[in-house]
Order: sequence, then C-alpha cells, then structure tokens
Amino acid sequence: MKKNKNDEIRPSERQLTEEDIAAQETTDEMTGVNSIQEFLELKKLQNRVLAKMLKKMNTSENQIKTTNK
Repeated sequence: MKKNKNDEIRPSERQLTEEDIAAQETTDEMTGVNSIQEFLELKKLQNRVLAKMLKKMNTSENQIKTTNK
C-alpha cells in the first residue's frame, strides 16, 4: 500500500497551538503599531518640509512683488 504525501506530518507543518497563535497575534499587533508610528513620523517630517518650502516660496514671491512696485 502506498502512503500519500499528504498523510505525512512534517515538523514545520505542525498544527499551531494556542500559545503559538497568541504569540503570533502579539507580534502582528506590535508590527502594526510600529508601522503606524513610523507612518505618523514620516507624515510629520513631510509636513515640516512642505511648510518650509511654502515659507520659502512665499518670501521669494513677496520680494518679487516689492521690487515690482
């Protein structure tokens, strides 16, 4: 009689225990929290850069307007 490969259980394919599932969920949550924090920090940095660019543009436009008057 032949054995099906599907019937064999490999150690890497074992069923997850409740502890494994809880540990994975905790890791996923922490990864999610870290990625959200990183996203927010990048957005803050982007806003600061844009604000500086706008300020620089406004000052150069104001200088051009005053020289034209």
